[in-house]
Amino acid sequence: MARIRHSAVLTREEHRSVQLHPELRRRLPRATDGAAVRVLDWGCGRGSDVLHLRRQGFDAHGVEPHVPTIERGRPLFAAEGLELSHYVRPLGEDNRTSHPDAWFDFLMSYQVLEHVADLDSAAREMHRVLKPGGVAIHVYPAHRRPVEGHLRMPLVHWLPKNGTRRAAIGACVRLGIHARWPELASATAAERTTAYYAYSCRATHYRAPGAVLRIFGAAGFDARFESHRHPRVQRLALARALPEALLGWVLTNFAGCTLVCRRR
Repeated sequence: MARIRHSAVLTREEHRSVQLHPELRRRLPRATDGAAVRVLDWGCGRGSDVLHLRRQGFDAHGVEPHVPTIERGRPLFAAEGLELSHYVRPLGEDNRTSHPDAWFDFLMSYQVLEHVADLDSAAREMHRVLKPGGVAIHVYPAHRRPVEGHLRMPLVHWLPKNGTRRAAIGACVRLGIHARWPELASATAAERTTAYYAYSCRATHYRAPGAVLRIFGAAGFDARFESHRHPRVQRLALARALPEALLGWVLTNFAGCTLVCRRR
């Protein structure tokens, strides 16, 4: 897993090279009454998946907290004959969207929940905009994944956000174990340590699975993890050797999470 970058204008070539995550794609509902399924991409970045889903016949929309990131998708939306602001809207600091109540059939996010500081308000807003019986699917990294994917450093995200984490990040930098972000190419080791530590504290918020389930349950969802149900996982020998509950626990805690939430 790499840090998702949205610092450049979304081009047609880049858009075509990135496909919707297979776990999201296989769970998309299909229209049953002739009307297009309405989908919300939570944390949509420049809107690439929104464009992809609209081409597939879905009534797709997105929300994104960072307005400059949204604007980097405008040229490609315009080239497609779409007004960006109709389909991708800013997400407020309180995680409030401008969409009506019970408007979406399906909600999805990819590599987003680990970046949400106030997950309680986000879960409540997701519940508000989903129709009763609507489903949200969230795919994101596990809180005990051995290597933190944005920094490419082992175990640093297991540590509290204090001097201990900063020291561990500094040690990784000195050993050459880090993500090598282009914007830090000419930085000193101390500058890299400061930047990586600030990012890990400000932009990452890993939570244990139980805490996530409690938050979404309190918001009005029936929530469960289905990390072990991915077809590729089911084909592994490990899936046949371990009991289903144990396999799910291992994946959800140490690999990646697939969270399924149905609105009550």
